[in-house]
Amino acid sequence: MKKLVANGVVIVCMILAACLTVWPQAADTGQITGSVTDPTGAVIVGAKVTLTDKATNTSHSTESNGSGVFTFANVVPGTYDLTASKSGFRDYRFSGARVLVGQLMTVNVQMKLGAAVQEVTVTSTPGAELQTSNSTMGTVISGDALISLPNQNRDATSLLIFQPNTAPTFGGAEGNTTGGQVAGAMSDQNTYTLDGGNATDDLAGDNNYTAYNRGYVAPQDNNVVGVPKVKEHQNRVGGSVGGRALPGETLGGRTYFYFNYEGRRYPYANGRFEKLTPSALLRQGIIQYRDTEGSVNQINLAAATGCGADGTLPCDPRGLGISPLIQNVWNRYMPDPNDLTKSTFVNGDNLNTQGYFASLKLPITDDFAVARIDHDFGSNWRFNGTYRYYKLVYPSTDQVDIGGLLAGDTKGALASHSSNPQQPRYVSASLTGTISPTMTNHFTLSYLRNDWNWKRVGVPICGVTIQCAADSPLNGIPGGLEIGGEAFRPLAPMNMNTQQARFRTWNGHDWGYTDTLSWLKGKHFVQFGGNIKHWWDNHVRPDNVTGALTQLVYQINKGSGLRMTSAFQPPHCPDLPTPPTPGCIDTNNLGGANGWNNLYSEVLGFVGTASKIFVRGGSDFHLTGASYLQDHSNNGQVYNPITGFEPIRAVGGHPKYPFQPFYGGFSPRISAAWSPAFTGGFLGKVFGTKRSVIRGGYARIYDRNNAVDMVLTPLLGYGFGQPIRCRGAGLDGLCHGQNGTTPNGNTTADADGRFGAFRIGVDDNTAPFPAASETLPIPAEPGINTPAANILFGLDSKWRPGSNDQIDFGIQRELPGNMLVEVGYVGRWAKHLYLGMDQNNVPYMLTLGGQTFANAYLNLSKAESAGIAAANQPFFETALAGSGYCAGFTSCTAAVQANEGAGAGGTSNINLQAVYPMFADIDGLGTDALGNPLGWNFPGCVGCSILGESLQGYAGLDVSTTKGFANYQGGFVTLQKRTGHGLTLSSNVTWSHSLNTIGINQEYVEASPSNVFNLHSDYAPAPWDRRWVVNILSSYELPFGRGKRFGTSNGIVDRVIGGWQIAPLFTWATGTPIETYTGSCQEFGQGNTPWCSGAVPLVNTGTFGHSGRLNVDTQSCGSQPNCGSVGVNNDPAFGGTGGNLFKDPTAVYNSYRPVLLGLDNSANDLGPYYGQNRWNLDFTIAKNTRITERVQTSFYAAFANGLNHMMYGDPSMNLQGKGDWGALYGQYGNPRNVELGLRISF
Repeated sequence: MKKLVANGVVIVCMILAACLTVWPQAADTGQITGSVTDPTGAVIVGAKVTLTDKATNTSHSTESNGSGVFTFANVVPGTYDLTASKSGFRDYRFSGARVLVGQLMTVNVQMKLGAAVQEVTVTSTPGAELQTSNSTMGTVISGDALISLPNQNRDATSLLIFQPNTAPTFGGAEGNTTGGQVAGAMSDQNTYTLDGGNATDDLAGDNNYTAYNRGYVAPQDNNVVGVPKVKEHQNRVGGSVGGRALPGETLGGRTYFYFNYEGRRYPYANGRFEKLTPSALLRQGIIQYRDTEGSVNQINLAAATGCGADGTLPCDPRGLGISPLIQNVWNRYMPDPNDLTKSTFVNGDNLNTQGYFASLKLPITDDFAVARIDHDFGSNWRFNGTYRYYKLVYPSTDQVDIGGLLAGDTKGALASHSSNPQQPRYVSASLTGTISPTMTNHFTLSYLRNDWNWKRVGVPICGVTIQCAADSPLNGIPGGLEIGGEAFRPLAPMNMNTQQARFRTWNGHDWGYTDTLSWLKGKHFVQFGGNIKHWWDNHVRPDNVTGALTQLVYQINKGSGLRMTSAFQPPHCPDLPTPPTPGCIDTNNLGGANGWNNLYSEVLGFVGTASKIFVRGGSDFHLTGASYLQDHSNNGQVYNPITGFEPIRAVGGHPKYPFQPFYGGFSPRISAAWSPAFTGGFLGKVFGTKRSVIRGGYARIYDRNNAVDMVLTPLLGYGFGQPIRCRGAGLDGLCHGQNGTTPNGNTTADADGRFGAFRIGVDDNTAPFPAASETLPIPAEPGINTPAANILFGLDSKWRPGSNDQIDFGIQRELPGNMLVEVGYVGRWAKHLYLGMDQNNVPYMLTLGGQTFANAYLNLSKAESAGIAAANQPFFETALAGSGYCAGFTSCTAAVQANEGAGAGGTSNINLQAVYPMFADIDGLGTDALGNPLGWNFPGCVGCSILGESLQGYAGLDVSTTKGFANYQGGFVTLQKRTGHGLTLSSNVTWSHSLNTIGINQEYVEASPSNVFNLHSDYAPAPWDRRWVVNILSSYELPFGRGKRFGTSNGIVDRVIGGWQIAPLFTWATGTPIETYTGSCQEFGQGNTPWCSGAVPLVNTGTFGHSGRLNVDTQSCGSQPNCGSVGVNNDPAFGGTGGNLFKDPTAVYNSYRPVLLGLDNSANDLGPYYGQNRWNLDFTIAKNTRITERVQTSFYAAFANGLNHMMYGDPSMNLQGKGDWGALYGQYGNPRNVELGLRISF
């Protein structure tokens, strides 16, 4: 659930899931074990050992067995008294035994001769908290610390990221791709156990639900531009009550209850929200750009003739300039900009696009409640039941009207039209029984309802989804105008990009059944059990993830259908922003939503044994077997790509599932621990006598399958939400595909077979678009016997859970002053990890004429860089021999260089490392001058014609596979101090390195590796890889007041000066790897769902530094290449703030070169340069005052970013974006925030 708040909650994050105790899943209970001996060391059989909960005074008893051993399994975390009695011996009492989550406490009882009326009381025992039976690693945060530490979200799990070997989040500044990972595992593999059940979101692997908070920053600068600053405050109210529910005993025991409620009302949740808006000149059809000298140039599209190699050609061959429709929309609905600085809020260029910001009201309401009941059925059986309720009303920034487009809205006054309501529920019931003194059983039943929704306007279409004024320029247009293409901040009054405009409904029902039988046999502790999880998920959506909704969208941008050669661009500026001309209209026109009822089951069984050598140490062995029964639709409606797409049950063999169930989950786990008993010398000083433990372990762990791939991905194939597109809309009313149109106004094919591009608002208000099919043939072949599709998604038929081989090693040592230090190592090697792979990448290893395409491309690239004609390349001479493509050129190689290079009429694809579009221009899907398929690569479809799209098929096919792999190595040191003299401390230092292939969670798609044919090319630092992380959590009660060091005899004075507490929470970490782009994201031939390739550093990147600088002068770079144009967008001389990560941005820029196909083996997805080092300090100051013996108040102030430490986000580093190179714009994280609160307890 969103908030797991309860009195006395104790949480733990297991650093190494493989090396847990013998329990097969992360436990939410602890264990006490030990031996009973007489003064000579001989075991005592039959001693009665009683464990009493000090909070409820309930007791449970057992007896020492024939080996003198006793154990209490499944102990609820808390503080206990342990007593032992035996005739002829004095009674033994250990007071204040602290049971922690997932940890074993060892209490070895040594009884003394005497009468039973005599008692020996012990308040501490050496080595009691040392983990001598397994290699579980992690730290525990107690309930008292949860209350005192700064935690404004009231979310206990937010403190888990302060564990060792865990990637920090810095107050939410990091997302789940760069924060929250544990020991190198993806963050979606974190498991949250609550009251013995599973409370983990089955989509993202956390206990939070999707609620975007984009654009939230403090609004203190709104007044600068006259935007009213609305009051900002929030209120929380709540309370808890608990105790005996019924007097006396019922059904053999006592009944206890607990209830807690907390509500939050945030009526003025305002923040600065910003969107892109066109500049005054762009509204007139005047484009501005910086040339290579850094100077600003202007082009009036309607009249300018400054394009082409010599600057004499018209930039708009039709002489039309800006579309009057677009101009009217901008003037009617787009407010004038008020942010004239370049910022990461909107990422405008401050020439053609600038920012408009104002306060945005997003009132938040949430309610959380928990009820719990505990009952003892006599002394041997205990019942626990819980119910949790949560409701959140959360407006979001996903769709915001800035122009008064929707009824009731006003131009310039921001209004949210999206929200993310959530209503999860959680129920658990546990029954623990003592079957015999040496055997116990623990059964848990849990139910989690994952209920969340995204409410959206969708695509704003007048008369369809919204009502428009009678004089609105948008009337009569059948689709939404997405000016600038698929973007969260388009040049339109409201965004309609798929990621934000799609509504979604998720109603998940997750059942869990766990049973564990624990048996103490001699010195062996054996557990048997099973764990069954059953998911039933209902999901409704109107999209296919990106670029396609069930409502028509007109994407107004260059797209891939418009061939923009250098003839239509200014000299020396191949990356000029193109005018708003319709080139790609990407849509889904089914008019309805998709429904999916999904069944997913996981069955887990285990058997384990542990042998314990008491006092000195122990070992354990654990074996788990797992079976995964995969999802299926009741109607068999899952599609399996072969050459076309078929229902899964229509495939040969009629399989029930899209991939076969996995039965190979063999999970051995073994660990050993040794507690030495050195009594003197050097080793005695280092290890002490039974005050240290050396332990290590190994485990094979299998990943949890994410519901995104199990449920959502099969829904996104061809057929369910059949995505239809028109790429390359032409003036002839047809769609002509990749590079099929030009800016010319020809209605018939030119010499290259291309048509003039359709322009919205000029040629008509309705663009060409293929009709949707009512039914589909089997098999359905997009572009052949059915309309072409946009990006499709599929699930690999060989999908299987990821496997992880993990080892750990550590040395724990007790120190004076209630301190515990541990030095350890964790290693993890993983394979079969999730990896989305586009099936439409360029086969660069294709060989013709004895030469690969990769080598031919490399030679062309070298020639272009040198400004010379390339030698004939056998690949092109063989592939294109005899075709009309080479007509008029001295060779086919010369034709390719002329068409794809930077010369007149060329696309600059070679120079921009745009391998995919270059290949698409010349491969078998192209035609010669007569329109015949070239056929040298993949044969064309002669005679096929469906609105000109017959040769397109689909833009991409992103298949979810399990071909990824990873490696994590980490060392750590932890220091913990149990409460003493008012001080509690938990601190850790981690050094680690994490490598991965892409390394993102299963819920993310469209991130195909750069090189799908050699995944080792993408093996690089993981997105969250920080080499050093330091965490310090502490709570200190000042030594003032009654009973303290500095007290008085005056009760009033003691109340004033006493009870003061400070609780700091500090994190420092090195930076994460920065994506240093080459620019095209198609350097290795990536298709339409790429992870971009990085540039190649020519020097050691460690010399660049990791701290930002202010007032950086980008013009003082002497005679260096590119001087004056690198980082210029944020130069103070050009209206910027002067922030830059580098002292000399130009020198750093010149230290990189583009990654080149045929030369480089590594794609440099992330790194090798790492970004800025980070640190943050939160703290709480509290004043506790005891009014009477039973009434106490606590007033506190919780400071987030308490020192208001300003950190910039990491900069853009794109070789094709010199102007922003290294520039620092927006704030990383949030400014200081203070929460004041008052608690009353009695």
